[in-house]
Amino acid sequence: IDFGRSDDFSAWAVVIPKDPYRIVSRAYTCRDRPKYLRTPQVDEWIENGWLVEHPGNSVDFAAMVRDLCDAKAQYGVQTWAFDPAFAKVIAQMLTEEFGAETVFQFTQSPRFYNEPVRQFMREFYNGNLEHDGDRCLAWQMSNLATVPNARDELMPAKGGTREYKIDAAVAVLMAFSECLFAEKEEPSIYETGEAGVFL
Repeated sequence: IDFGRSDDFSAWAVVIPKDPYRIVSRAYTCRDRPKYLRTPQVDEWIENGWLVEHPGNSVDFAAMVRDLCDAKAQYGVQTWAFDPAFAKVIAQMLTEEFGAETVFQFTQSPRFYNEPVRQFMREFYNGNLEHDGDRCLAWQMSNLATVPNARDELMPAKGGTREYKIDAAVAVLMAFSECLFAEKEEPSIYETGEAGVFL
């Protein structure tokens, strides 16, 4: 989950560890957003449901949490990682809703992004990622750049000016990291097809 400034973009993403990986995301903005975000392209995303617009001059974080509850139920989300910037209040809301054991800060440093970014790039070039045709997400992914540090560890960054939003892209990378490092549970007989049960 990447919470931007209240009058900017915010986003969450779920990455489902299948072959290919399936990406589901939702981005948010507010009606009284900055002028540079009031464009025909943004209006099209809102009209088609790729970007959720909240009334007023700030994103409704309580409404976001309700959507996260729906996503948890629909996709069986096990953990939520969030960027702690601008997120003190909503982090508390998430902890109260989902429990401290499943909600945690994702440290925003190359050390923690490096491996997920590199693996994500490999999966992308291998054609092993899919999403639901979300044009707002596609635009934000196209804005994403990677910046190496002195140890050649990669960190996501904007590939341009402030107009180049990457909130959903960063949320995808955090969710993808969860897929790589989350503890794997033993599959049930229903998942394996054993004991005469087939899916």
